[in-house]
Amino acid sequence: MQNNKFEEIIAKTKPIVLAAIKQHLNRNLVDFIDDVMQETYFKAYKTLLKNTDIKSIENYLFIIAKNECFKTNKKEKPYIELKDEHEHFYEKDTSFPKMIAEIISNLPYKYKQVAELFYQKQFSLVEISKYSNLSIGAVKSRLFRSRSLIINQAKELELT
Repeated sequence: MQNNKFEEIIAKTKPIVLAAIKQHLNRNLVDFIDDVMQETYFKAYKTLLKNTDIKSIENYLFIIAKNECFKTNKKEKPYIELKDEHEHFYEKDTSFPKMIAEIISNLPYKYKQVAELFYQKQFSLVEISKYSNLSIGAVKSRLFRSRSLIINQAKELELT
């Protein structure tokens, strides 16, 4: 297959492949759009070198892109799933003081989520940002606010 011909195929099918990726790739994995796109066209190129009698290149590329999205979603799945906010799944962690864990469990959800990921699960700011679909600035802001709430609550508990 000639490179010019494949460049034409890419130009013609790019919107279709992007639509497949948008439809099937987990929204938390937007950083992988280029990887999925590249892998889709790479597989198509290898196949077209061997077999040129594909009836609908658009459908073929859509299916490849969809399958690549499924593979990426599976491979890059977050290692933890946040449980229901009423469950205290982190109390099993003996290295984390129970009093702090209890305070975190009583925080408003938006502060509780980042506090759990940062203090208990040891996620970096970037990991929290990607996992929760927030900007790093928003993560920092929520961590600052949750830290203030934790300190104030801990002071109240120690005084009583």
